[in-house]
Amino acid sequence: MSDVDFRALQAAAYPDGEPGEVADLEALWRALFGLESWAFLVHPRRVAEGEDPYPFIANVGGQGWLFVFTSTAEAAAFAETQGLRSDDGSTYTLGMGPLAALGWMADALPEEVTAVHFNHGEHGWSAAPSQVVIIAGHLGLTEA
Repeated sequence: MSDVDFRALQAAAYPDGEPGEVADLEALWRALFGLESWAFLVHPRRVAEGEDPYPFIANVGGQGWLFVFTSTAEAAAFAETQGLRSDDGSTYTLGMGPLAALGWMADALPEEVTAVHFNHGEHGWSAAPSQVVIIAGHLGLTEA
């Protein structure tokens, strides 16, 4: 479990919902990439129907959004508000290390996904999948 306060980092990085100072943005993204694992929500229908688990992608305004969370607690809170819990109240997630997630996004993310949304609500932030790779490269985490 991470002791990073992502809500505070996000608030500093995106004051009034707009990108803020570079140092604050870098602090948020470094903390995100510093996590051992990102949590991806799995739709409970996939589990109930015995399908392979797959990260939840929502249709938002006709565009695909991949939802990624900094903890399973953040994923569970989103699942609760969006009706994405199973009949018994369970939330299903997949854990993937940040660099493995970048590889998965490059190799397997459907083309219709235009945004990767981290956490949710007033404490969430997003970027295009290609931008996530560029940010990782800017931070010296990949060759991108």
